[in-house]
Amino acid sequence: MKVLKFSFLFYAIWLVLGILSTDYLSMEKSRIGLLLGTILLFLFCFKPFYKRLYSKSYFFYLNVVLFSFSSFMLGNVSKHIQEYKRTKNNVVLIKNSEEDNSYVIRLDKKLKSSHTYNRYIGSVLQANDEIVQGNVLLQVLSDTLKIGDVVLTKGKLQAFNSSRNIGQFDYQKYMFNQGVDRQIFIKDYSVVGESDTFLVRVYNWRNTLIHRIQSSAELNEYSKGLLCALLLGERGGIDEFTQNSFKELGVMHVLAISGLHIGIVYMFLVVLLGRIPVRIRMTLIIVLLWLFVFLSGFSPSVFRAVLMFSAIAFAKGLKRNTNTLHIVSLAFFLSLLFKPMWLFDVGFQLSYTAVFGIVWIMPLFKKFRNKRRIVRYIQELIIVSLVAQISVLPLQLYYFGQLPVFFLPANLFVIPLVTLLIVGGIVWIFISFISPLGSIYLAKIINVLSDCLIYSVQYVNQLEWTKGIKCTITGVQAFFIGMFLFVMVLFFFYRKKRILFVSALSLLLFQIDYKFHQPIVLSSEWVVPYGFKRNFEVFDRVGNELIVYTDSLDSARTASTDYLKVNSIEAVKIEKEPYYYSFGSKRILHLNEEKDLYDYATTDSISHLLFSGKVKINFDRVIAQLHPEEVIIHNSVPFWIKNYIITSCNKKKIPYYDISTKGFYRISL
Repeated sequence: MKVLKFSFLFYAIWLVLGILSTDYLSMEKSRIGLLLGTILLFLFCFKPFYKRLYSKSYFFYLNVVLFSFSSFMLGNVSKHIQEYKRTKNNVVLIKNSEEDNSYVIRLDKKLKSSHTYNRYIGSVLQANDEIVQGNVLLQVLSDTLKIGDVVLTKGKLQAFNSSRNIGQFDYQKYMFNQGVDRQIFIKDYSVVGESDTFLVRVYNWRNTLIHRIQSSAELNEYSKGLLCALLLGERGGIDEFTQNSFKELGVMHVLAISGLHIGIVYMFLVVLLGRIPVRIRMTLIIVLLWLFVFLSGFSPSVFRAVLMFSAIAFAKGLKRNTNTLHIVSLAFFLSLLFKPMWLFDVGFQLSYTAVFGIVWIMPLFKKFRNKRRIVRYIQELIIVSLVAQISVLPLQLYYFGQLPVFFLPANLFVIPLVTLLIVGGIVWIFISFISPLGSIYLAKIINVLSDCLIYSVQYVNQLEWTKGIKCTITGVQAFFIGMFLFVMVLFFFYRKKRILFVSALSLLLFQIDYKFHQPIVLSSEWVVPYGFKRNFEVFDRVGNELIVYTDSLDSARTASTDYLKVNSIEAVKIEKEPYYYSFGSKRILHLNEEKDLYDYATTDSISHLLFSGKVKINFDRVIAQLHPEEVIIHNSVPFWIKNYIITSCNKKKIPYYDISTKGFYRISL
């Protein structure tokens, strides 16, 4: 069919729109639409039925419309099906699921442990005597469990913490997109069975390799951490300071297995299996790449990269020319078709945006390639790094609010070292099973490479002029920046003046939205963030200037850090908490365990009453005497005291705001 000569990217866009439209189109309507589109495609898209009409241009575009409509409905149905499977007999929907119940849970995946608990993703098989389903996060004190164990335990399913502060990471939303519904903290359990599926075996192989690397006496700590991260997707062996150095320098992508790593592995296998007949060679490469997907944890970026390189290997096995853009588009289409929730994964978005940018823009530089191999390698490395960074720029500014300025020089020395480490690590694993003496000499080389990489990144990141530029933008502004970059690439392709008009229009729309957003940025607000039990804070912001009032000048202010990123704060002052605030027409009195009502000599009427800590007063008398418009209860107030406050508010019919359940409190002007 000629219609399939259109890039799958075009139809993938309609698939994405279908996924996003599930809130507006029911499952029944989308199924009818998909059935109708499929029937029309069968009737109109095949040449034997309409030989005379088939050559007409309008008939071709009719087919394109039908394929687009079907892709839209396919995306809608795919997400609805996933939601249905997730909600059918889901343990979260069981009555009294937040009470203590007996659960049978199979451990499917091990996550990075916290300071207190070992963490696993598990599938709930049974709740009490009822067969159910649903994924939960297990927080276990013991470290004797392993993947595949089926455990019987008793506990309470708890919701994840949502975003309770301005700019804070929404852990609840993140876990929902990962397919995990609740968490359970368990102390006592019994292993009642063991699963022996292919995935469990692969995971055990993965753990064996991780243990072999981490227990090696030949490798230093940097080498162990890097090899586990680069080959198996396990970053637990890299300390937080080193990871932050990679992140701030703009080269964090090398520590997460992605297209770069898969490309290196693919080229290594092509060279290693070079003497084998092409069809057998490509078949082996495809099998080994998909084994690598499971060994690395089956992340979206690895799945996308392996799917793409598998398509390339398959085409080469058939001795056909490959169009990389079509292959990447097909991988994108299939990824979202089977896993529609990946669309909302930030890593998935960044990964595909970078790959599409590289595949689309790189051909523009073909005529500038140098004939010398070394010069051409450096040249292509610079161009690929630059194109990838420009491609993800809008998303990077929107999600992280920071633009790395040293990413290009950093990639020039990071990527070659990473390439050598990946190849050296693969060879070291194989040699360690065959020749212990040979692995010792190779380990020394890997140690030198690891030290060079880590120390270089840490040293460069400490230089002030390599720090990233903070720049926060809205989602609409990110769209207009992306539109401008996209249109400028089109201009280089086609050299049409009207394309420049569209680029100018995108910049104008960006300016309009920026001006529209300015009143929000320059407004004033008084905020009580959700804080730690012993870390009370109040934010008083006027425009881009912020005063942080705190009861501990030396305490860590996580909420303050998140707040600064969102509001582009230019000046910050930290002052001792005054207990009495005047904000516009509002008068807020703060009572806590250190102060009571009689410590304040004020005759001003109180509009808001704020309680924090273990405050001990007669709440009925205080609320009746001050009669505030609203009572604010900080999350540091113990629950038994909070119940007294809520009871007093209900008696006087005064509204109250509980920060422990609703998150931050804000008054805006």
